[in-house]
Amino acid sequence: MTGTTSLPAALVTGVAGQDGIYLARQLVADGYHVVGTYRPGTEASLPGAYLRDVALMPLDQRDRAGFSQVLESVRPVEIYNLAGITSVGASWSRAEEVAETNGVAVLRILEELVAYRDRHGEAPRFLQPSSSEMFGISDHQPQTEGTPHHPRSPYATAKSFAHHLTVNYRESYDIFASTATLYNHESAVRGPHFVTRKITRSVAEIALGRREHVTLGNLDVRRDWGFAGDYVDAMRRILRLDNPTDFI
Repeated sequence: MTGTTSLPAALVTGVAGQDGIYLARQLVADGYHVVGTYRPGTEASLPGAYLRDVALMPLDQRDRAGFSQVLESVRPVEIYNLAGITSVGASWSRAEEVAETNGVAVLRILEELVAYRDRHGEAPRFLQPSSSEMFGISDHQPQTEGTPHHPRSPYATAKSFAHHLTVNYRESYDIFASTATLYNHESAVRGPHFVTRKITRSVAEIALGRREHVTLGNLDVRRDWGFAGDYVDAMRRILRLDNPTDFI
């Protein structure tokens, strides 16, 4: 509970992304007071129309002290860690930033959850989204929770690090920390630099006579695809189980 409402509180980091938008709206519908964090300096680009019922707070994902302050202020019962850099391609030119934001930041969050538990007797339930990119080129089809990781990019390596940390801290400190390994998923609020929006925007521009063709990257890549609303619904259900574990 927060100090200003009797509703249970949920903290969603990275609330301005497609998953954050859908998750926040589902949590509000569930009767939660939802607090969402966003990267400082991005206020002008926040999708405010989708987040009217969400309390917004700036937070650098790498700032442990800042996260601790948010934790004490919000006192959430559930935390969904959706913040991070999501581009596999960009992770090669921003490898150190990706390692900090997608990997080491999760270590700091887990450390703060243990410290919070020691202060208050119980830590919030924590959901860490993992990525199918962790598997790399896998001989296991389909993958399961036990499929070995073979990350092939800085992004995938950072996600694998965060995944294993979450498991380690759950087993070592007995906190409720679960992982959800996600595959590609899309929605109407997906950013324009992702492949599905890139295709649809390019087709629209071709129809309007503004361009002649669509340029794509590797056409040999094969992925399972889903709807973001379904994926975040699964996240909510995972944190409301009796016991924490890992899902794919």
